[in-house]
Amino acid sequence: MQNLFANPKCSLLVAKDPEDRTDIVVTLYGDAVPVCKISLSSSLFGDVKTLIVEMLQAAKSSEGRS
Repeated sequence: MQNLFANPKCSLLVAKDPEDRTDIVVTLYGDAVPVCKISLSSSLFGDVKTLIVEMLQAAKSSEGRS
């Protein structure tokens, strides 16, 4: 978490099976930003910090598909 506060750049890989290069893989790129302190998670769990990713770019890969 400290790394994201120092440098919020991050990516999220979304895939059914990331090792299966014949299926579609989507990678989301963005900045991780803290959610408002009056969020559901912070009201239920005071020691939990919640971040969201403000998406800057999305990349779709479908290597091996025809």
